Amino acid sequence: MDGVIENPLACNFEVSTLACNASTAGNNTTAAPTCLTAAQVEALESLYAGPVNSQTGAQLYPGFSFGSEIELLYQEGYLSDAFSVPILQNLVYNNLSYNASTFNWASDVADVDARAGVHIDEISANLTEFRKHGGKMIVTQG
Repeated sequence: MDGVIENPLACNFEVSTLACNASTAGNNTTAAPTCLTAAQVEALESLYAGPVNSQTGAQLYPGFSFGSEIELLYQEGYLSDAFSVPILQNLVYNNLSYNASTFNWASDVADVDARAGVHIDEISANLTEFRKHGGKMIVTQG
């Protein structure tokens, strides 16, 4: 009601409601900049769904949350170049010429898990050991 998504996981928004139709000039986004083409709807749905194994269709990682749209280009561009690509080049494949666009979402995820997972994944929310060692954490959202 207030235009703010307070719980993105509870949001049941359907991206397809943004699709262009006859009253919004079909798929002509120049004439209808407030609607999405079929290809744009499909791309946005994929971002919200998250990456899947290209052979099995099994979800590998969570997708973007509803309400995170302002961060899509940042995540897919700058952060990918600053974080994901260097991990693949330096830690996973030890090849500074590695082209991240060739990453295979069926076979290469196992390489990431085996060679980098212990360094970059945190699956458990149990911080008992962290606390025992005097760890302190500052978390910010903004």
